[in-house]
Amino acid sequence: ESKISLNLDISNVFYKTIPAPPKKNKKAVIKELYSVFNEENSKSAIYSYYPLNENEIVGIKHENKMILLENILSISQFHPKRKFNFGKIQTDEVALLNAVRWNYDIKEDEISAIFYVGIDYSRIIIMKGYNSLQILPIINETTKSPEIVNTLYSRLLLEKSHHEIPTLNRIFLCGEDITTERI
Repeated sequence: ESKISLNLDISNVFYKTIPAPPKKNKKAVIKELYSVFNEENSKSAIYSYYPLNENEIVGIKHENKMILLENILSISQFHPKRKFNFGKIQTDEVALLNAVRWNYDIKEDEISAIFYVGIDYSRIIIMKGYNSLQILPIINETTKSPEIVNTLYSRLLLEKSHHEIPTLNRIFLCGEDITTERI
């Protein structure tokens, strides 16, 4: 068995924050997302969600083609004895949150920031414990910029004053081309 991670094309991903439903199963939550996104039960979109906090969840809708996933499905027809199982489809933000959740021990009241430095864009995610507290807007600066870490830190300071973000206990630096110099 192995796992593969696919990045969703950001132009095909849509988010909506909705109140957290009373204890419902995943199928009921997905059905509720269909109505929130004004869709009928359509196969043209893939739905997922994650808890934002105790009272809200973020619904995620992906539509249109995902070429890499389609290629994997077409390859699978040449392996008749192998069955491909697909668990969750996660956005980059959810994957980053899960990477921290699975690899670090964090206290419930601890405030952390994930600095993601990517090939196409960069971003900052603020966490309280293991939950997302704030996902800051995308920064159109990439690994090619020698000043990207300074840009991220400056953005954090700017957003910190606007959104009343508490003092950070940790900063996680991740993404492509993370060198000792950047750290």
